[in-house]
Amino acid sequence: DYVATLRDLKASPGLPARGAVIESFMDPNRGVVARVLVQNGTLKVGDTLVCGPAWGRVRSLTDDKGKQIHEAGPSSPVEVIGMDAVPGSGDKFYVMDDANEARDIADERKMTDRQGEIAQRSKVTLENLYDTIQKEAIKELRVILKADVQGSVDVLKQLLTEELSKEVKVRLLHAAVGGISESDVLLAEASNAIIIGFSVVPDETARKMAEDLEVEVRLYRIIYEITDDIRKALTGMLAPTKQDQVLGHVEIRQVIKVSKVGNVAGCMVMDGVVQRSNKF
Repeated sequence: DYVATLRDLKASPGLPARGAVIESFMDPNRGVVARVLVQNGTLKVGDTLVCGPAWGRVRSLTDDKGKQIHEAGPSSPVEVIGMDAVPGSGDKFYVMDDANEARDIADERKMTDRQGEIAQRSKVTLENLYDTIQKEAIKELRVILKADVQGSVDVLKQLLTEELSKEVKVRLLHAAVGGISESDVLLAEASNAIIIGFSVVPDETARKMAEDLEVEVRLYRIIYEITDDIRKALTGMLAPTKQDQVLGHVEIRQVIKVSKVGNVAGCMVMDGVVQRSNKF
């Protein structure tokens, strides 16, 4: 507020909205949810916007108090639902008049990002053939990463790609927002990789498939525990001895709100045993 007053910063509510993404994630019920800050103009329900490699039409707006609103003016933080992909934290969004133009811009950005990923992959040439052969002697730990929000994905990608060991390198095969799916398990099985989930869980089908294919799935809720376990594994490519023991699985059928108590989850036990002292 002091800087805005000192610099006489102003915004115009009458302009098409633009702003930046603070955080984004995939909600199983609502789809892609982007928490954005409107920096100029007014964002309205029904607006077509492009945001990084994503685009869409605003289906709903929710303010910071959880209330559904129809429009958001300058300096308003809101949750936006309606985009086709999860944008990155810090991506700029712009309201556009033409939906086809917004789609074309998003597709072009997706193609640019894809080409950038391909360009980063090392290609074998006669000049670097010897070095490549020497590097092939180095062991590598292949990892598939899934997290709840894009910000967590970005942080973990940076941590895991740092040099955790001089003898063994970590190769990140796939990193994305969302729960652990069957395709993740199949990719891990085909590439001999492990799956790391941060604040996400595999669905029932993916869990059973991972057990059948003997794919290791490790779930975490604290970031530093991931790097600690990776370092332990890299000391000899051995898994850490500490593991959670799964006693059973339950499926939530209905959530009941009780005053003075909170939310009560009505569940069906799918397998195993559930005891009162268990953590879940």
